[in-house]
Amino acid sequence: MPGVAVTLITGLSGTVGPALRAALAGRPVVGWDRATASPDDAAAVRARLDAVDPAAVCHLAMGAEAWAGELAAWCA
Repeated sequence: MPGVAVTLITGLSGTVGPALRAALAGRPVVGWDRATASPDDAAAVRARLDAVDPAAVCHLAMGAEAWAGELAAWCA
């Protein structure tokens, strides 16, 4: 979604993620879909981030430290 300030949220099937999505109503939000990009596959994570090109990442999901690292590196 290049050109659009998208917020990527992980953990939308949890408790906090849906509340954050509701708080961002009216703003473009994309959820992390583990079926589309496994958090355990660094190449898939990078490809998903490149495809979504988020302006912000809210990482609320459980997962491996490597996944959190990939998301943090993107934000850096």
